[in-house]
Amino acid sequence: MPIRKRNAFGIGLILVLSVCLSSCGKKENIDWVTYHSLDKLFTIDYPPTWEHSLDGHVFNITPPDKTGLVAVSGYIDPGTTFDEKAFKAMVMLDFVECRVKEPFKAVTGHEWIGEDALYERTINGQKFIYLFRVAHRGQVGAFIAVSDLEIHMKANMGNYKQIMDSLVILDDPTKPEDLSRTTPVVEKIKPWQEKLIDWIRSTEKKEDKKSYYSN
Repeated sequence: MPIRKRNAFGIGLILVLSVCLSSCGKKENIDWVTYHSLDKLFTIDYPPTWEHSLDGHVFNITPPDKTGLVAVSGYIDPGTTFDEKAFKAMVMLDFVECRVKEPFKAVTGHEWIGEDALYERTINGQKFIYLFRVAHRGQVGAFIAVSDLEIHMKANMGNYKQIMDSLVILDDPTKPEDLSRTTPVVEKIKPWQEKLIDWIRSTEKKEDKKSYYSN
């Protein structure tokens, strides 16, 4: 083979190999689905191949192997400031039988602040792992609980973490302003003179609207 043709063949082979190395190892990028809560308090992303259902105000996401579960819910604190401690105590009532593997620690996300924890529990000889996220923005809180068998948790951990990190708290966009900065409306108390005038006006005989010039 002539030297010139051999060099051209070598260059072509290198180009083919470089293209294969840059693309063959990449996974197909599939767009995830975004769920918008019906109460307009949060959004969460999940893989399109995962099953989902709505149980009241709790949005459930299930992996294809159906061994695990991601449950997401939103909450509005009726107070003037968000009581994070009370919120966490409320949502964790269902998990009092679990053992703390990693205690709650501070975490931040899309304009929200919160805490993450790792719990575990043995049921019928099988160990379950629980990932918890308690977060809030303004007066709106969100709770994520991930549960799966320990033997399956490692395989699904990447997706679980990505789902949790996709959380966006909307801070109740149905309200005209951000709840965290809303100033309580203070009703103005009228002095007794104004109240008396209002009462007199309410008891006055209404003037006849008929024109004086009509028959």
